[in-house]
Amino acid sequence: KAWKDQKAREGDSFNKGLKQGMEQGMEQGIEQGMKQGMDKGMKQGMEKGITKGMGKGIEQGKKELILSMLEKGMEVPLLSKFTGLSEEDISKLQKSLL
Repeated sequence: KAWKDQKAREGDSFNKGLKQGMEQGMEQGIEQGMKQGMDKGMKQGMEKGITKGMGKGIEQGKKELILSMLEKGMEVPLLSKFTGLSEEDISKLQKSLL
């Protein structure tokens, strides 16, 4: 009987240790997964932000150049030809000068 009690206690200890090890492993796995997800999300967000910011900067620079050329007397149809913007869009920019 003592032997059976000893084996039962060993089995309980093993199961307790196994459960504890699994819980710790899951906690570590969740932490690592969250960190990797956050890192990936931050990287993607930064890349999108930079791309969007560069696009806006290019558009702003293009508008400033068009306004400068309009101030120097360049004709709308010619600006349209060189910039690819419609004459209507350039005329709208021109009105913002007035």
